[in-house]
Amino acid sequence: MSGSQNAADYRVTSGEWHLAVERVARESYGRLIAIICRKTNDLAAAEDALASALLTALETWPHSGLPVDPEAWLIRVAQRKWLDETRHTQLRDRVLREVISPVMALLQEKSAMHSTEVPLQDDRLAMMFACAHPAIEPSMRTPLILQAVLGIDASRIASAFLINPQTMSQRLVRVKNKLKVAKIPFELPPEHEWRDRLDDVLSAIYAAYGTAFDETMSGQSGTRALAREAIWLAQVVQKILPQSAEAAGLYALLLFCEARRDARRGSEDQYVPLLEQSPELWDGAMLDEAEATLSAAFQQQAPGRFQWEAAIQSAHCARRHFTSGQAVVDWPAIAVLYEGLLSFAPSLGARVAQVGALLQANQMEQAKERFALIPREACRTYQPWWVVSAELARRQGQNSQAHSDLMIAMGLTEDAAVKDFLARKAANL
Repeated sequence: MSGSQNAADYRVTSGEWHLAVERVARESYGRLIAIICRKTNDLAAAEDALASALLTALETWPHSGLPVDPEAWLIRVAQRKWLDETRHTQLRDRVLREVISPVMALLQEKSAMHSTEVPLQDDRLAMMFACAHPAIEPSMRTPLILQAVLGIDASRIASAFLINPQTMSQRLVRVKNKLKVAKIPFELPPEHEWRDRLDDVLSAIYAAYGTAFDETMSGQSGTRALAREAIWLAQVVQKILPQSAEAAGLYALLLFCEARRDARRGSEDQYVPLLEQSPELWDGAMLDEAEATLSAAFQQQAPGRFQWEAAIQSAHCARRHFTSGQAVVDWPAIAVLYEGLLSFAPSLGARVAQVGALLQANQMEQAKERFALIPREACRTYQPWWVVSAELARRQGQNSQAHSDLMIAMGLTEDAAVKDFLARKAANL
Protein backbone atom coordinates (compact mmCIF):
# COMPACT_ATOMS: atom_id res chain seq x y z
CA MET A 1 0.00 0.00 0.00
CA SER A 2 2.82 2.43 0.74
CA GLY A 3 4.68 1.98 -2.53
CA SER A 4 4.26 3.58 -5.93
CA GLN A 5 2.35 1.87 -8.73
CA ASN A 6 3.94 1.27 -12.15
CA ALA A 7 2.49 0.86 -15.62
CA ALA A 8 2.33 -2.93 -15.35
CA ASP A 9 -0.23 -2.56 -12.57
CA TYR A 10 -2.71 -0.83 -14.91
CA ARG A 11 -3.91 -3.07 -17.75
CA VAL A 12 -5.71 -0.88 -20.26
CA THR A 13 -7.61 -1.76 -23.40
CA SER A 14 -8.70 0.61 -26.14
CA GLY A 15 -11.36 3.05 -24.96
CA GLU A 16 -10.71 2.42 -21.26
CA TRP A 17 -8.18 5.16 -20.54
CA HIS A 18 -10.58 7.02 -18.30
CA LEU A 19 -10.80 3.87 -16.17
CA ALA A 20 -7.01 3.71 -15.87
CA VAL A 21 -6.84 7.34 -14.78
CA GLU A 22 -9.72 6.78 -12.37
CA ARG A 23 -7.96 3.80 -10.82
CA VAL A 24 -4.70 5.72 -10.31
CA ALA A 25 -6.67 8.55 -8.71
CA ARG A 26 -8.70 6.23 -6.49
CA GLU A 27 -5.79 4.13 -5.25
CA SER A 28 -3.11 6.85 -5.02
CA TYR A 29 -4.95 10.10 -4.30
CA GLY A 30 -3.98 10.49 -0.66
CA ARG A 31 -0.37 9.51 -1.29
CA LEU A 32 -0.01 11.99 -4.18
CA ILE A 33 -1.67 14.87 -2.34
CA ALA A 34 0.51 14.25 0.71
CA ILE A 35 3.71 14.35 -1.34
CA ILE A 36 2.71 17.58 -3.05
CA CYS A 37 1.44 19.20 0.14
CA ARG A 38 4.55 18.48 2.16
CA LYS A 39 6.41 21.02 0.04
CA THR A 40 3.69 23.42 -1.07
CA ASN A 41 2.04 23.62 2.37
CA ASP A 42 -1.22 24.52 0.60
CA LEU A 43 -3.81 21.76 0.55
CA ALA A 44 -6.34 23.47 -1.74
CA ALA A 45 -3.68 24.36 -4.30
CA ALA A 46 -2.31 20.82 -4.21
CA GLU A 47 -5.78 19.39 -4.87
CA ASP A 48 -6.31 21.77 -7.79
CA ALA A 49 -2.92 20.90 -9.26
CA LEU A 50 -3.53 17.17 -9.00
CA ALA A 51 -6.98 17.52 -10.56
CA SER A 52 -5.43 19.40 -13.46
CA ALA A 53 -2.77 16.70 -13.82
CA LEU A 54 -5.45 14.01 -13.97
CA LEU A 55 -7.24 15.90 -16.73
CA THR A 56 -3.95 16.14 -18.60
CA ALA A 57 -3.52 12.38 -18.19
CA LEU A 58 -6.92 11.80 -19.77
CA GLU A 59 -5.84 13.93 -22.72
CA THR A 60 -2.32 12.55 -23.24
CA TRP A 61 -2.15 8.92 -22.09
CA PRO A 62 -4.36 7.56 -24.93
CA HIS A 63 -1.81 8.96 -27.41
CA SER A 64 1.49 8.59 -25.55
CA GLY A 65 0.69 5.40 -23.63
CA LEU A 66 1.01 4.77 -19.90
CA PRO A 67 4.10 6.28 -18.27
CA VAL A 68 6.61 3.91 -16.71
CA ASP A 69 5.47 5.23 -13.32
CA PRO A 70 1.99 6.84 -13.48
CA GLU A 71 2.25 8.30 -9.97
CA ALA A 72 5.59 10.02 -10.62
CA TRP A 73 4.18 11.36 -13.89
CA LEU A 74 1.15 12.81 -12.14
CA ILE A 75 3.24 14.43 -9.43
CA ARG A 76 5.61 15.94 -11.97
CA VAL A 77 2.73 17.39 -14.00
CA ALA A 78 0.88 18.55 -10.88
CA GLN A 79 3.96 20.37 -9.64
CA ARG A 80 4.36 22.01 -13.03
CA LYS A 81 0.71 23.11 -12.95
CA TRP A 82 1.19 24.51 -9.48
CA LEU A 83 4.35 26.29 -10.56
CA ASP A 84 2.49 27.89 -13.47
CA GLU A 85 -0.26 29.02 -11.15
CA THR A 86 2.13 30.54 -8.64
CA ARG A 87 3.88 32.38 -11.44
CA HIS A 88 0.56 33.79 -12.53
CA THR A 89 0.03 35.10 -9.02
CA GLN A 90 3.48 36.72 -9.21
CA LEU A 91 5.08 35.00 -6.24
CA ARG A 92 8.71 35.89 -5.94
CA ASP A 93 11.22 33.67 -7.76
CA ARG A 94 13.07 32.99 -4.55
CA VAL A 95 10.01 31.45 -2.92
CA LEU A 96 9.32 29.35 -5.99
CA ARG A 97 12.84 27.95 -6.02
CA GLU A 98 12.79 27.14 -2.31
CA VAL A 99 9.42 25.39 -2.44
CA ILE A 100 9.54 23.61 -5.78
CA SER A 101 13.17 22.62 -6.26
CA PRO A 102 13.34 19.89 -3.57
CA VAL A 103 10.28 18.12 -4.98
CA MET A 104 11.46 18.42 -8.57
CA ALA A 105 14.87 17.05 -7.59
CA LEU A 106 13.18 14.07 -5.98
CA LEU A 107 11.10 13.40 -9.09
CA GLN A 108 14.04 13.85 -11.46
CA GLU A 109 16.08 11.38 -9.42
CA LYS A 110 13.24 8.86 -9.47
CA SER A 111 12.65 9.34 -13.20
CA ALA A 112 16.35 8.85 -13.96
CA MET A 113 16.34 5.55 -12.12
CA HIS A 114 13.46 4.21 -14.33
CA SER A 115 12.62 1.83 -11.55
CA THR A 116 9.78 1.39 -9.08
CA GLU A 117 11.94 -0.51 -6.61
CA VAL A 118 12.46 2.67 -4.58
CA PRO A 119 8.98 3.98 -3.70
CA LEU A 120 8.02 7.62 -3.44
CA GLN A 121 8.06 8.79 0.14
CA ASP A 122 4.67 8.22 1.72
CA ASP A 123 3.63 11.27 3.73
CA ARG A 124 0.01 10.40 4.40
CA LEU A 125 0.52 9.79 8.10
CA ALA A 126 2.26 13.14 8.53
CA MET A 127 -0.58 14.78 6.66
CA MET A 128 -3.17 13.15 8.93
CA PHE A 129 -1.47 14.54 12.02
CA ALA A 130 -1.24 17.97 10.36
CA CYS A 131 -5.00 17.91 9.67
CA ALA A 132 -5.54 17.12 13.36
CA HIS A 133 -3.61 20.26 14.43
CA PRO A 134 -5.09 22.02 17.50
CA ALA A 135 -5.70 25.13 15.37
CA ILE A 136 -8.27 23.18 13.32
CA GLU A 137 -11.83 23.13 14.63
CA PRO A 138 -12.26 19.73 16.37
CA SER A 139 -15.45 18.85 14.49
CA MET A 140 -13.68 19.36 11.15
CA ARG A 141 -10.49 17.36 11.77
CA THR A 142 -11.90 13.99 10.78
CA PRO A 143 -13.73 15.31 7.67
CA LEU A 144 -10.56 17.14 6.61
CA ILE A 145 -8.47 13.99 6.94
CA LEU A 146 -11.05 11.98 5.01
CA GLN A 147 -10.92 14.34 2.06
CA ALA A 148 -7.27 15.41 2.09
CA VAL A 149 -5.67 12.05 2.80
CA LEU A 150 -8.14 9.50 1.51
CA GLY A 151 -9.76 11.45 -1.33
CA ILE A 152 -13.34 11.04 -0.14
CA ASP A 153 -15.57 13.70 -1.68
CA ALA A 154 -17.59 16.17 0.37
CA SER A 155 -20.97 14.57 -0.37
CA ARG A 156 -19.87 11.16 0.94
CA ILE A 157 -18.36 12.78 4.04
CA ALA A 158 -21.55 14.77 4.58
CA SER A 159 -23.59 11.58 4.41
CA ALA A 160 -21.40 9.91 7.04
CA PHE A 161 -21.77 12.90 9.39
CA LEU A 162 -25.46 13.49 8.62
CA ILE A 163 -24.72 17.01 7.34
CA ASN A 164 -25.96 18.83 4.24
CA PRO A 165 -23.39 18.28 1.42
CA GLN A 166 -23.18 21.97 0.54
CA THR A 167 -22.58 22.86 4.19
CA MET A 168 -19.83 20.27 4.47
CA SER A 169 -18.21 21.50 1.27
CA GLN A 170 -18.18 25.09 2.52
CA ARG A 171 -16.71 24.06 5.84
CA LEU A 172 -13.95 22.10 4.14
CA VAL A 173 -13.04 25.08 1.98
CA ARG A 174 -12.81 27.30 5.07
CA VAL A 175 -10.68 24.85 7.03
CA LYS A 176 -8.28 24.36 4.11
CA ASN A 177 -7.85 28.11 3.92
CA LYS A 178 -7.12 28.14 7.63
CA LEU A 179 -4.40 25.54 7.10
CA LYS A 180 -2.80 27.85 4.58
CA VAL A 181 -3.16 31.07 6.58
CA ALA A 182 -1.92 29.48 9.80
CA LYS A 183 1.03 27.95 7.91
CA ILE A 184 0.54 24.60 9.58
CA PRO A 185 3.40 22.35 8.40
CA PHE A 186 2.50 19.09 6.65
CA GLU A 187 4.88 16.98 8.68
CA LEU A 188 4.84 14.70 11.68
CA PRO A 189 4.65 16.81 14.84
CA PRO A 190 7.08 16.30 17.72
CA GLU A 191 6.46 12.97 19.41
CA HIS A 192 5.09 14.58 22.57
CA GLU A 193 2.23 16.05 20.49
CA TRP A 194 1.17 12.77 18.87
CA ARG A 195 -1.08 11.66 21.68
CA ASP A 196 -3.11 14.88 21.64
CA ARG A 197 -3.91 14.38 17.96
CA LEU A 198 -4.22 10.61 17.93
CA ASP A 199 -7.96 10.40 18.65
CA ASP A 200 -8.77 12.46 15.56
CA VAL A 201 -6.41 10.41 13.38
CA LEU A 202 -7.90 7.11 14.58
CA SER A 203 -11.45 8.43 14.16
CA ALA A 204 -10.70 9.41 10.56
CA ILE A 205 -9.28 5.99 9.73
CA TYR A 206 -12.33 4.34 11.30
CA ALA A 207 -14.68 6.65 9.38
CA ALA A 208 -12.85 5.83 6.14
CA TYR A 209 -13.32 2.12 6.68
CA GLY A 210 -16.94 2.71 7.63
CA THR A 211 -17.49 4.61 4.39
CA ALA A 212 -15.97 1.74 2.41
CA PHE A 213 -18.11 -0.77 4.32
CA ASP A 214 -21.34 1.15 3.73
CA GLU A 215 -20.62 1.60 0.04
CA THR A 216 -19.68 -2.05 -0.38
CA MET A 217 -23.01 -3.00 1.15
CA SER A 218 -24.78 -0.73 -1.35
CA GLY A 219 -22.96 -2.32 -4.27
CA GLN A 220 -20.66 0.57 -5.15
CA SER A 221 -17.34 -0.24 -6.82
CA GLY A 222 -13.85 0.82 -5.79
CA THR A 223 -14.49 0.46 -2.07
CA ARG A 224 -12.15 -2.45 -1.42
CA ALA A 225 -9.14 -0.21 -2.14
CA LEU A 226 -10.42 2.35 0.39
CA ALA A 227 -10.92 -0.40 2.98
CA ARG A 228 -7.39 -1.69 2.40
CA GLU A 229 -6.05 1.85 2.68
CA ALA A 230 -7.77 2.34 6.05
CA ILE A 231 -6.47 -0.97 7.38
CA TRP A 232 -2.95 -0.17 6.19
CA LEU A 233 -3.01 3.25 7.86
CA ALA A 234 -4.30 1.71 11.10
CA GLN A 235 -1.43 -0.78 11.02
CA VAL A 236 1.12 1.99 10.43
CA VAL A 237 -0.20 4.05 13.36
CA GLN A 238 -0.12 0.97 15.57
CA LYS A 239 3.50 0.29 14.63
CA ILE A 240 4.76 3.81 15.25
CA LEU A 241 2.78 4.06 18.50
CA PRO A 242 3.06 0.57 20.04
CA GLN A 243 2.32 2.07 23.46
CA SER A 244 -1.15 3.15 22.30
CA ALA A 245 -3.74 0.55 23.25
CA GLU A 246 -6.38 2.39 21.21
CA ALA A 247 -4.28 2.31 18.03
CA ALA A 248 -4.01 -1.46 18.45
CA GLY A 249 -7.71 -1.64 19.24
CA LEU A 250 -8.63 0.11 16.00
CA TYR A 251 -6.37 -2.13 13.93
CA ALA A 252 -7.92 -5.21 15.55
CA LEU A 253 -11.43 -3.85 14.97
CA LEU A 254 -10.85 -3.32 11.26
CA LEU A 255 -9.36 -6.81 10.90
CA PHE A 256 -12.40 -8.37 12.60
CA CYS A 257 -14.72 -6.57 10.19
CA GLU A 258 -12.67 -7.18 7.06
CA ALA A 259 -12.25 -10.89 7.81
CA ARG A 260 -15.99 -11.38 7.31
CA ARG A 261 -16.20 -9.51 4.00
CA ASP A 262 -16.73 -12.55 1.76
CA ALA A 263 -19.50 -13.93 3.96
CA ARG A 264 -21.74 -10.88 3.73
CA ARG A 265 -23.24 -11.95 0.42
CA GLY A 266 -24.68 -15.26 -0.70
CA SER A 267 -24.07 -17.11 -3.94
CA GLU A 268 -26.74 -15.02 -5.67
CA ASP A 269 -25.54 -11.75 -4.09
CA GLN A 270 -28.24 -11.83 -1.44
CA TYR A 271 -27.60 -10.06 1.86
CA VAL A 272 -26.48 -12.38 4.68
CA PRO A 273 -26.76 -10.89 8.21
CA LEU A 274 -23.92 -11.61 10.64
CA LEU A 275 -25.91 -14.12 12.65
CA GLU A 276 -26.54 -16.23 9.53
CA GLN A 277 -23.03 -16.03 8.09
CA SER A 278 -20.99 -19.21 7.79
CA PRO A 279 -17.77 -18.95 9.85
CA GLU A 280 -16.10 -21.17 7.24
CA LEU A 281 -16.22 -18.18 4.90
CA TRP A 282 -14.43 -15.90 7.37
CA ASP A 283 -10.70 -15.29 7.02
CA GLY A 284 -9.32 -17.33 9.92
CA ALA A 285 -5.76 -15.97 9.68
CA MET A 286 -7.01 -12.39 9.76
CA LEU A 287 -9.21 -13.16 12.76
CA ASP A 288 -6.26 -14.76 14.56
CA GLU A 289 -4.22 -11.60 14.00
CA ALA A 290 -7.13 -9.50 15.25
CA GLU A 291 -7.43 -11.57 18.42
CA ALA A 292 -3.69 -11.37 19.12
CA THR A 293 -3.65 -7.61 18.52
CA LEU A 294 -6.66 -7.04 20.77
CA SER A 295 -5.18 -9.22 23.51
CA ALA A 296 -1.96 -7.19 23.43
CA ALA A 297 -3.99 -3.98 23.64
CA PHE A 298 -5.91 -5.21 26.68
CA GLN A 299 -2.65 -5.98 28.46
CA GLN A 300 -1.84 -2.28 28.50
CA GLN A 301 -4.86 -1.73 30.76
CA ALA A 302 -5.87 1.49 29.02
CA PRO A 303 -9.41 0.75 27.75
CA GLY A 304 -11.02 2.91 25.10
CA ARG A 305 -13.68 3.07 22.44
CA PHE A 306 -11.97 1.03 19.75
CA GLN A 307 -10.95 -1.74 22.13
CA TRP A 308 -14.55 -2.10 23.28
CA GLU A 309 -15.78 -2.17 19.68
CA ALA A 310 -13.16 -4.77 18.80
CA ALA A 311 -14.18 -6.84 21.82
CA ILE A 312 -17.79 -6.81 20.59
CA GLN A 313 -16.68 -8.04 17.18
CA SER A 314 -14.53 -10.70 18.84
CA ALA A 315 -17.57 -11.97 20.73
CA HIS A 316 -19.53 -12.17 17.48
CA CYS A 317 -16.72 -14.20 15.91
CA ALA A 318 -16.28 -16.60 18.83
CA ARG A 319 -18.62 -19.15 17.27
CA ARG A 320 -15.96 -19.99 14.70
CA HIS A 321 -14.29 -22.07 17.41
CA PHE A 322 -17.29 -24.42 17.70
CA THR A 323 -19.02 -26.84 15.39
CA SER A 324 -22.14 -25.59 13.66
CA GLY A 325 -24.39 -27.45 16.07
CA GLN A 326 -22.65 -26.03 19.14
CA ALA A 327 -22.18 -22.46 17.99
CA VAL A 328 -24.07 -20.01 20.19
CA VAL A 329 -23.67 -16.24 20.29
CA ASP A 330 -23.30 -14.92 23.85
CA TRP A 331 -25.77 -12.08 23.50
CA PRO A 332 -25.86 -11.18 27.24
CA ALA A 333 -22.07 -10.72 27.12
CA ILE A 334 -22.33 -8.60 23.98
CA ALA A 335 -24.96 -6.39 25.65
CA VAL A 336 -22.56 -5.88 28.57
CA LEU A 337 -19.72 -5.03 26.19
CA TYR A 338 -21.93 -2.38 24.63
CA GLU A 339 -22.34 -0.90 28.11
CA GLY A 340 -18.57 -0.52 28.25
CA LEU A 341 -18.50 1.05 24.79
CA LEU A 342 -21.23 3.53 25.73
CA SER A 343 -19.16 4.70 28.72
CA PHE A 344 -16.54 5.94 26.23
CA ALA A 345 -18.59 6.73 23.13
CA PRO A 346 -22.37 7.09 23.69
CA SER A 347 -23.11 7.23 19.97
CA LEU A 348 -26.50 6.67 18.39
CA GLY A 349 -25.24 3.55 16.63
CA ALA A 350 -23.96 1.97 19.84
CA ARG A 351 -27.19 2.72 21.69
CA VAL A 352 -29.32 1.17 18.97
CA ALA A 353 -27.03 -1.84 18.66
CA GLN A 354 -27.20 -2.45 22.40
CA VAL A 355 -30.99 -2.60 22.23
CA GLY A 356 -30.67 -5.15 19.45
CA ALA A 357 -28.31 -7.24 21.59
CA LEU A 358 -30.67 -7.06 24.57
CA LEU A 359 -33.54 -8.27 22.37
CA GLN A 360 -31.44 -11.20 21.14
CA ALA A 361 -30.59 -11.97 24.78
CA ASN A 362 -34.35 -12.02 25.54
CA GLN A 363 -33.90 -9.19 28.04
CA MET A 364 -37.10 -7.51 26.92
CA GLU A 365 -37.65 -5.05 29.74
CA GLN A 366 -34.10 -3.73 29.58
CA ALA A 367 -34.39 -3.44 25.82
CA LYS A 368 -37.60 -1.40 26.12
CA GLU A 369 -36.06 0.88 28.74
CA ARG A 370 -32.94 1.56 26.69
CA PHE A 371 -34.94 2.04 23.49
CA ALA A 372 -37.18 4.61 25.17
CA LEU A 373 -34.10 6.69 26.07
CA ILE A 374 -33.05 7.10 22.45
CA PRO A 375 -34.47 10.38 21.05
CA ARG A 376 -36.77 9.44 18.19
CA GLU A 377 -36.18 12.71 16.36
CA ALA A 378 -32.49 11.86 15.97
CA CYS A 379 -33.38 8.57 14.30
CA ARG A 380 -35.74 9.64 11.53
CA THR A 381 -33.17 8.80 8.83
CA TYR A 382 -31.12 6.24 10.77
CA GLN A 383 -32.05 2.92 9.19
CA PRO A 384 -30.81 0.53 11.96
CA TRP A 385 -33.13 2.25 14.45
CA TRP A 386 -36.17 1.34 12.35
CA VAL A 387 -35.00 -2.27 12.04
CA VAL A 388 -34.59 -2.56 15.81
CA SER A 389 -37.91 -0.78 16.35
CA ALA A 390 -39.58 -3.35 14.08
CA GLU A 391 -38.06 -6.24 16.03
CA LEU A 392 -39.15 -4.72 19.33
CA ALA A 393 -42.69 -4.33 18.00
CA ARG A 394 -42.72 -7.88 16.62
CA ARG A 395 -41.71 -9.35 19.96
CA GLN A 396 -44.61 -7.52 21.58
CA GLY A 397 -47.08 -8.88 19.05
CA GLN A 398 -47.43 -5.54 17.25
CA ASN A 399 -47.04 -6.91 13.73
CA SER A 400 -48.68 -3.98 12.00
CA GLN A 401 -46.24 -1.56 13.62
CA ALA A 402 -43.32 -3.89 12.83
CA HIS A 403 -44.38 -4.03 9.18
CA SER A 404 -44.61 -0.23 9.00
CA ASP A 405 -41.15 0.19 10.54
CA LEU A 406 -39.63 -2.31 8.10
CA MET A 407 -41.14 -0.43 5.17
CA ILE A 408 -39.47 2.76 6.40
CA ALA A 409 -36.19 0.89 6.88
CA MET A 410 -36.41 -0.35 3.29
CA GLY A 411 -36.77 3.21 2.10
CA LEU A 412 -33.63 4.26 3.94
CA THR A 413 -31.26 1.90 2.14
CA GLU A 414 -30.04 1.94 -1.45
CA ASP A 415 -28.85 -1.65 -1.25
CA ALA A 416 -31.23 -3.83 -3.27
CA ALA A 417 -30.12 -6.96 -1.42
CA VAL A 418 -30.89 -5.41 1.96
CA LYS A 419 -34.25 -4.21 0.65
CA ASP A 420 -35.07 -7.79 -0.38
CA PHE A 421 -33.98 -9.08 3.02
CA LEU A 422 -36.21 -6.61 4.85
CA ALA A 423 -39.09 -7.32 2.47
CA ARG A 424 -38.87 -11.02 3.35
CA LYS A 425 -38.90 -10.18 7.06
CA ALA A 426 -41.99 -8.04 6.54
CA ALA A 427 -43.71 -10.76 4.52
CA ASN A 428 -43.11 -13.29 7.30
CA LEU A 429 -44.86 -11.22 9.99
